[in-house]
Amino acid sequence: MPNVLPDVRGPGLAYENMSLSKSWGFGEKREFTLRADAFNALNRAIMNAPVTDINNANFGRVISKGSNSSTNYTPRIVQVQAILKF
Repeated sequence: MPNVLPDVRGPGLAYENMSLSKSWGFGEKREFTLRADAFNALNRAIMNAPVTDINNANFGRVISKGSNSSTNYTPRIVQVQAILKF
């Protein structure tokens, strides 16, 4: 019997990226665009996989891999653009 359970999987990945944009035309050749992009818009934390080594004292636990938390955390990032075409 192996000491590691390779078929045990951790939680899945879920990130929601969103973009909103609005354009206004001024005459025939001028346009103003306002755009906002949000990466990881719902601010989800992704959990690490559990320890699968049955000889390890932390078997079955979700622990950190060198950091202070048990998550692979990418915080929400929002960027805003204003574009003027003339």
